[in-house]
Amino acid sequence: MKLYIFIFLTFILLSCKDNNSKQTSQLTEVSIQVPTVVCEMCEETIKKTVFGLEGVKSVEVDLEKKITHVKFNSAQTNLETIEMAISNSGYDANNRKRNPEIYASLPDCCKKD
Repeated sequence: MKLYIFIFLTFILLSCKDNNSKQTSQLTEVSIQVPTVVCEMCEETIKKTVFGLEGVKSVEVDLEKKITHVKFNSAQTNLETIEMAISNSGYDANNRKRNPEIYASLPDCCKKD
């Protein structure tokens, strides 16, 4: 009986290890052009929005270069979903245009035009 319990526990531990290595191997890093970001408030909005997506591990916004770097688990989200989230928060994301209604509601410091 003890042998069966040992084999069962070993199997469970090995299964958990395999799941963790699969998640790590599915991490993807992308750079997204965000030409309409202008201030730290823009940066915070984008970070909060993108971190709200399932599977996102890190978000860095470079205000000077107007690029957002995102690391995410590709089994849980994808580039298109991230771009859409950014555009729905009022900012352009690569070729996806910002939501004009949301953009209009942004503080004046966040408006480029």
